[in-house]
Amino acid sequence: MKKEKTRRILAVIALVFMLIFSVSLVIVLASPAMAKHAVGWIALVSGLTGVGLFLVVRFVLKEKTPPEYLPADADGNRADPNADGNTDSASKETTVDTDGDGNTDAPE
Repeated sequence: MKKEKTRRILAVIALVFMLIFSVSLVIVLASPAMAKHAVGWIALVSGLTGVGLFLVVRFVLKEKTPPEYLPADADGNRADPNADGNTDSASKETTVDTDGDGNTDAPE
Protein backbone atom coordinates (compact mmCIF):
# COMPACT_ATOMS: atom_id res chain seq x y z
CA MET A 1 0.00 0.00 0.00
CA LYS A 2 2.77 2.43 0.90
CA LYS A 3 4.68 1.68 -2.31
CA GLU A 4 1.57 2.33 -4.41
CA LYS A 5 1.04 5.66 -2.65
CA THR A 6 4.69 6.61 -3.28
CA ARG A 7 4.32 5.74 -6.97
CA ARG A 8 1.20 7.88 -7.25
CA ILE A 9 2.81 10.88 -5.51
CA LEU A 10 5.93 10.68 -7.68
CA ALA A 11 3.79 10.37 -10.81
CA VAL A 12 1.86 13.53 -9.91
CA ILE A 13 5.12 15.40 -9.22
CA ALA A 14 6.48 14.22 -12.58
CA LEU A 15 3.34 15.52 -14.30
CA VAL A 16 3.76 18.91 -12.61
CA PHE A 17 7.35 19.13 -13.83
CA MET A 18 6.25 18.18 -17.34
CA LEU A 19 3.59 20.90 -17.23
CA ILE A 20 6.24 23.44 -16.20
CA PHE A 21 8.44 22.12 -19.02
CA SER A 22 5.65 22.54 -21.58
CA VAL A 23 4.87 26.11 -20.57
CA SER A 24 8.50 27.18 -20.38
CA LEU A 25 9.31 25.53 -23.72
CA VAL A 26 6.51 27.45 -25.41
CA ILE A 27 7.87 30.67 -23.88
CA VAL A 28 11.39 29.83 -25.07
CA LEU A 29 10.16 29.12 -28.58
CA ALA A 30 8.16 32.38 -28.64
CA SER A 31 10.92 34.59 -27.24
CA PRO A 32 14.31 32.88 -26.78
CA ALA A 33 16.05 35.85 -25.13
CA MET A 34 13.44 36.35 -22.42
CA ALA A 35 14.99 36.90 -18.97
CA LYS A 36 18.47 36.44 -20.41
CA HIS A 37 17.81 32.77 -21.36
CA ALA A 38 16.79 31.81 -17.82
CA VAL A 39 13.50 30.38 -19.10
CA GLY A 40 15.48 28.04 -21.33
CA TRP A 41 17.32 26.69 -18.32
CA ILE A 42 14.02 26.28 -16.49
CA ALA A 43 12.70 24.29 -19.45
CA LEU A 44 15.79 22.09 -19.54
CA VAL A 45 15.85 21.36 -15.80
CA SER A 46 12.11 20.78 -15.49
CA GLY A 47 12.04 18.52 -18.55
CA LEU A 48 14.91 16.37 -17.34
CA THR A 49 13.44 16.17 -13.84
CA GLY A 50 10.01 15.19 -15.13
CA VAL A 51 11.39 12.48 -17.42
CA GLY A 52 13.70 11.23 -14.66
CA LEU A 53 10.85 10.89 -12.18
CA PHE A 54 8.75 9.12 -14.79
CA LEU A 55 11.55 6.61 -15.40
CA VAL A 56 11.89 6.01 -11.66
CA VAL A 57 8.15 5.36 -11.34
CA ARG A 58 8.09 3.18 -14.46
CA PHE A 59 11.17 1.01 -13.96
CA VAL A 60 12.36 1.23 -10.34
CA LEU A 61 9.04 1.25 -8.47
CA LYS A 62 7.23 -1.25 -10.71
CA GLU A 63 4.90 -3.98 -9.49
CA LYS A 64 6.46 -7.29 -8.53
CA THR A 65 3.27 -9.33 -9.02
CA PRO A 66 2.33 -10.64 -12.46
CA PRO A 67 -0.54 -8.90 -14.25
CA GLU A 68 -4.14 -9.98 -13.69
CA TYR A 69 -4.67 -11.16 -17.26
CA LEU A 70 -2.40 -14.19 -16.75
CA PRO A 71 -4.26 -17.38 -15.83
CA ALA A 72 -4.17 -18.52 -12.21
CA ASP A 73 -3.23 -22.05 -11.14
CA ALA A 74 -5.15 -24.15 -8.59
CA ASP A 75 -3.59 -22.27 -5.64
CA GLY A 76 -4.63 -18.88 -7.04
CA ASN A 77 -1.08 -17.89 -8.01
CA ARG A 78 -0.60 -16.24 -11.37
CA ALA A 79 1.29 -18.34 -13.88
CA ASP A 80 4.56 -17.14 -15.32
CA PRO A 81 4.40 -17.26 -19.15
CA ASN A 82 8.03 -18.47 -19.32
CA ALA A 83 7.81 -20.88 -16.39
CA ASP A 84 8.56 -23.96 -18.48
CA GLY A 85 11.83 -22.39 -19.61
CA ASN A 86 11.23 -23.53 -23.19
CA THR A 87 11.94 -20.66 -25.53
CA ASP A 88 12.68 -22.85 -28.55
CA SER A 89 10.06 -22.16 -31.21
CA ALA A 90 11.04 -25.29 -33.15
CA SER A 91 9.46 -27.49 -30.50
CA LYS A 92 5.99 -26.10 -31.23
CA GLU A 93 3.77 -28.17 -33.51
CA THR A 94 3.28 -26.59 -36.93
CA THR A 95 1.09 -27.42 -39.88
CA VAL A 96 2.39 -27.75 -43.42
CA ASP A 97 0.76 -27.08 -46.77
CA THR A 98 1.31 -30.51 -48.31
CA ASP A 99 -1.16 -30.42 -51.19
CA GLY A 100 -0.21 -26.96 -52.48
CA ASP A 101 -3.71 -25.46 -52.29
CA GLY A 102 -2.67 -22.65 -49.91
CA ASN A 103 -4.34 -24.12 -46.84
CA THR A 104 -2.23 -25.29 -43.92
CA ASP A 105 -4.59 -28.00 -42.74
CA ALA A 106 -3.45 -30.45 -40.16
CA PRO A 107 -2.47 -33.80 -41.68
CA GLU A 108 -5.21 -36.44 -41.64
